[in-house]
Amino acid sequence: MERFLLFLLLLATMFNSSIQGGCPTVRISGYSTSQSLRLTTYTMNKQLHDYRPVYRSPRGDYLYFDLTDITWNVGPRVGPNQAVGLYVVDFSTYADSTSGTWYEANSYDAVHVANPYITASCDNPSARVDGQWSYWGSWSSCTRYCTCGDDTCVADTVTRHRRCITPPPRNGGRTCTGSSSSTRDCDCRDVNECLNDTLNNCDLDNGGSCVNTQGSFHCACDDGYNLQADGRTCQDIDECADGSACVNGRCTNVPGNYTCTCNSGYRMNPTTQNCEGLSIGAIVGISLGAAAAVLFTAAVLYCCCCKKSGSVATVEQTRPANVSNARAAQMPVTPPPMYYPPSQAEPDGSLFVHVVCTK
Repeated sequence: MERFLLFLLLLATMFNSSIQGGCPTVRISGYSTSQSLRLTTYTMNKQLHDYRPVYRSPRGDYLYFDLTDITWNVGPRVGPNQAVGLYVVDFSTYADSTSGTWYEANSYDAVHVANPYITASCDNPSARVDGQWSYWGSWSSCTRYCTCGDDTCVADTVTRHRRCITPPPRNGGRTCTGSSSSTRDCDCRDVNECLNDTLNNCDLDNGGSCVNTQGSFHCACDDGYNLQADGRTCQDIDECADGSACVNGRCTNVPGNYTCTCNSGYRMNPTTQNCEGLSIGAIVGISLGAAAAVLFTAAVLYCCCCKKSGSVATVEQTRPANVSNARAAQMPVTPPPMYYPPSQAEPDGSLFVHVVCTK
């Protein structure tokens, strides 16, 4: 009952004060020892709080009405139970219509000191002012929601409001044009079918995934898979089938991908993912490296073996019978162990260095 009477009092005061005050810039003046920096001008910023305009000073303080205490307040923040520096108990719609006694307070719980010298007044009362809309208020709450995608459901509507009081028209100024209210349907509530396997039929075990959308879902496939005509099944792509993958190598298909083993004499290019032949520079480098390895091995074995026994070291290279001289120059040299290697066939693609100690 008390809230209802307070609401009626609010409406009556709003109507009675609608033709009074409403200046876009208000000056708080007077004398104060603790709040002198807040004795300045405050200008409407199109914001509303508890159905009243909000003003702001060049210093950053706010002048606003709070329905909780039925007070106009000056402080660093807007809202109930905020620390304020100045306040006046008054129900007026506009700050320049207030007529009560202002109080000084350094915090919300501080001792409040009445200051009869402080007043709030219009900074330019004779100026012609056109009315301006405030910012839109918040949307009202929905009472009934529809599931997204359900065309049979009738959506509830919500409403928001704005007021032509920031500032109101003054001294012959034009009033605001347009509507003071706006309505729209309530947002539908989406059901994420991908979180429940019984609500989607995507083949999640074979490279598939579920993608939620507003009011529905669709199935998708990982890289390396194609979505089939049924819209839910994914099939592996055989990258080796057309022969375009793994040129100069052996292609092996695996689920969602493929592997490539390059032929002898080719190396994998990490950029193109193809097997490419060795360049002239690489061949020369391998040949020079092979020659250096032969000389180094001969010197080591001579010092370690032949020199101690008074023998003479000779170096021989052997290769498989099916390898040409030109191909042999490209093969890596494999140093033998520190003993005479046994008589056996060398593996294809390798060169063995034989050091023979003779008297």
